[in-house]
Amino acid sequence: METTHAQTNRRAFFVGALIECGFAIIELTQAIIEHGSTLIELTQTIIEHGFTLIELTQAIIEPSFTLIKLAPPLIVSPTALITNKLPFQMLRQLMHNMW
Repeated sequence: METTHAQTNRRAFFVGALIECGFAIIELTQAIIEHGSTLIELTQTIIEHGFTLIELTQAIIEPSFTLIKLAPPLIVSPTALITNKLPFQMLRQLMHNMW
């Protein structure tokens, strides 16, 4: 069966269209990979901020424990001050530890 010029043109057009679709698929794949990398970077940023929040929380909790340790002398101190049983040097040290 002999092919006509029109059939050859249609086949060439079809092959050209397939090649263009192939390039479009490659570009789409590259875009997906780039967005995947962006998502990975975003996830890393979220994780880093999570660790920053954890460190911040620890930084808040640790002084709270210090305050808890200081609380008994601070609770006792008003009574001791009234009865003059708390030496001035101890009060100064207490205030120094708080700041």
